[in-house]
Amino acid sequence: MPRARRSLSVHAPLVASLLIVGCVLLAPAAAAAFDVFADTRSKARFALVSEDGLRLVIKGNARFGLYDLEGDGGFGTDSATDTATIGTRSAYAALDRARLAFRLETPTPLAFYSSLRFTPGGTYVEGAWIDLRHAFDSGLALHGSLGLHVPLAATDRLTIRKSLAERIYWDQPEMHAAVEVSLPLGPVKAWLGGSAAMMRPLGLTAVNDASDRGSTLAVVYNKLADSFSGIEPVFGVRGGVSLLDDALSLEGFAYLGTLSRESGTAELANNLPYYTPRAQRDALNGDTTYRWAGGRLDVDAAGFEYRIEAIASAESKFERWTAYTQLGYRIAPGIADDWLTLIAPRVRLETYRIIDGARLRVEAPNKGLTWDWDIVTLALETAIYRDIVTLHVEYSVIGEIVEGDGDAPLAGLGSDHFDNNEFTAQFELRF
Repeated sequence: MPRARRSLSVHAPLVASLLIVGCVLLAPAAAAAFDVFADTRSKARFALVSEDGLRLVIKGNARFGLYDLEGDGGFGTDSATDTATIGTRSAYAALDRARLAFRLETPTPLAFYSSLRFTPGGTYVEGAWIDLRHAFDSGLALHGSLGLHVPLAATDRLTIRKSLAERIYWDQPEMHAAVEVSLPLGPVKAWLGGSAAMMRPLGLTAVNDASDRGSTLAVVYNKLADSFSGIEPVFGVRGGVSLLDDALSLEGFAYLGTLSRESGTAELANNLPYYTPRAQRDALNGDTTYRWAGGRLDVDAAGFEYRIEAIASAESKFERWTAYTQLGYRIAPGIADDWLTLIAPRVRLETYRIIDGARLRVEAPNKGLTWDWDIVTLALETAIYRDIVTLHVEYSVIGEIVEGDGDAPLAGLGSDHFDNNEFTAQFELRF
């Protein structure tokens, strides 16, 4: 594997700064990255308007429900071994999280968007960015964002459970400046964008959602933006085309940066047992490669939804890939104007593989981050009252490959290695 050139890091902060300034001066633009509270996804119901034309829109949502890990789970189950690895076996009901979004709009193309997340464990800012937008008479549109926001590659997953691709790469916000240009060309719309961001720290995130605490059944992921010693910039690009009023879209994206030792190579060395020996650890710390790239195909027509996404990455000598395909169908029962307005069954098949994983893999559950995964998720979304009250019921069959030779049943079907299939039922309230 080629090493990242350290000489690049001398000039990279300057390049990042110039790109940030360029985004502000060049383009009166709107957020190029995915925005969960955009008006197209979340109606603006409550707004305060000032005499000078400022408009403050307040939006929010909350999710709570029942969570249960299958196998030896159930109410009242107590297992000291499982608590130390997977987190808990007991079924429980809890608040997942609540969000409040404050969106300040001005009479100009300038806006400021923010989102606060409240969980039983604490409160934090998950997004705060300056948003700019401008459209020309020719149809050319410029979009941009500056601040704490998700990467350009982010999209709407349409389920409660996150895919592994989302968990690892584009779920957590970064400090970035991003700009994107879109242009209609007859029945085709094309777009191209770029971003400059600060490297997010590496960490571990659980594979299971129904765990009420940290789990060792985890994958290495990009954490929420934070500062740390030796932090480097990351550059991203995204481009694609869509046809037939976005009924069919195809896009690709790529990110390139340089790992630091803190929150980078040291995080990998401390968590991957293969790199415990001094020679292996030194080799890992000496390789600062950071890159990930992938593509996504979306089809949305006549109520049918189809998506396929694949991402491959290299963090130092740790290389891996993940892919999933998702199919769904939206049904509008039409029983009443406001009640039972949507029923949407969905299924997602996903896989996650570590390159040369047999060499790195450790069978013990406390080293689950070295495992490969195959997951099948069955989901049912039911809009009970307009888009305000929604019930999500999901069941995930989670299979792991733990042997060093890589031979194991797919998706946990017949696997007796570790029972961690999960069931979730969540109410979502939106306003």
